[in-house]
Amino acid sequence: MQIRAWHIGEYGEIYAGISEDEVKAFLAGQIGQDEAAESLENCFEEIPSDALDREVEFEGRKTTLRKVSEQCQLPTQIATCYG
Repeated sequence: MQIRAWHIGEYGEIYAGISEDEVKAFLAGQIGQDEAAESLENCFEEIPSDALDREVEFEGRKTTLRKVSEQCQLPTQIATCYG
């Protein structure tokens, strides 16, 4: 399974999934079609695959975005601007 991730919206929150379409549909389901369209217009930038393997701080521990994604049911949000 090839996990992909995107920065979405004004604050560049990160969503992971397998395809662009499923991530866009997930976002629309979470925040509504109109708000999702605005977020996608503001920023929809794919994160390079190697960036998923860089170490990050997540819930008080060091991990990678790929490991976080593998522990979730995709698609999902894996990072937020709230820290």
